[in-house]
Amino acid sequence: MAAVEDAAVAPAHDGEDVVLHAFVVTGDTSPEVHTTLSATWRTNLAKVLPDYMVPSTLTLVERLPRLASGKIDRRALLEGEGRSTKR
Repeated sequence: MAAVEDAAVAPAHDGEDVVLHAFVVTGDTSPEVHTTLSATWRTNLAKVLPDYMVPSTLTLVERLPRLASGKIDRRALLEGEGRSTKR
């Protein structure tokens, strides 16, 4: 399985609800890695986090966009959201 190199979670409004979207950088963005990673992450996070803190989607990205300050640009992540798996 591909190792996680970087990750970020961004909240987004879905009507009146706020949902969490996870973005993960790995060395391999193939569909097989995406499926395996999504299932593994969800299972492991559910063991240590309350349900409302487990991200609803997981998107593999090549890199996390950064602001000039070096912080992760969460708005750019949400706007460029590509392939994901729903919970």
